[in-house]
Amino acid sequence: MNDNHAIFWPLIDAYETIEENISDTDPWMQIATWTMHQCLMKLAKTRVINGNKCVRISDVTLAMFDKFLRENLLDESWEVERRLYVESNGPHPLAALGGSEG
Repeated sequence: MNDNHAIFWPLIDAYETIEENISDTDPWMQIATWTMHQCLMKLAKTRVINGNKCVRISDVTLAMFDKFLRENLLDESWEVERRLYVESNGPHPLAALGGSEG
């Protein structure tokens, strides 16, 4: 594996360590942890392409987190959480344009 890919392993290790310690009865922590992992991996991939080997949690914007979370909540297994999230945060900004579901 090329040295540029070294950025990914700490992110994967961190996610797996956190995931192992999340209660099965805490669905919000489960989906939030997975969502943050997806955001960080997306940023890491972009950074590697641009020659940067550093990614920080603070680099994840609320808009990015919301986008990935809403995509994850589309799975039918998250129906209850999706309804609660949309009730609390409103529909996706693109929903009115037909670009994304609730």
